Amino acid sequence: MEVWVKYALVAAVFIAFRDLMMKDLTTKYSYVDYLSYALTFAFIGIWTYIYIRDIEPKRIALKDLGVIIFRLLLIYVIIEPAIFYALKHCKNTGEATSIINMNVIVAFSLSLLFLGGRFSYKKLIGVIIIMGGGYLVAA
Repeated sequence: MEVWVKYALVAAVFIAFRDLMMKDLTTKYSYVDYLSYALTFAFIGIWTYIYIRDIEPKRIALKDLGVIIFRLLLIYVIIEPAIFYALKHCKNTGEATSIINMNVIVAFSLSLLFLGGRFSYKKLIGVIIIMGGGYLVAA
């Protein structure tokens, strides 16, 4: 098994737990409340780690700063609120995440267009199975 597959499986398991915990939090807090606490705790944790490990963060290239800011805007203005409210308004987190995790189809398509990914009918069958599975779980 390739190393990336192991990391992806670990991420999948913990993302499932994250979504279950998030479902409960969405009933108690607004998105802004959740985000303010989550980012504050993350900020404190990251800078504590940097201080304890005596890490000197690398300077960011100006062109990369724009990409990082754009990515953060995508995450905290579009993606995270969409996930938050999808989980808030669904009855079963599996239903919402089955649709959310169809991002694999979008990522696959974008990799074909922009990263020179290779198309095959085997991969097309995989995409169809993913779409069918997402439909069946969400239906």
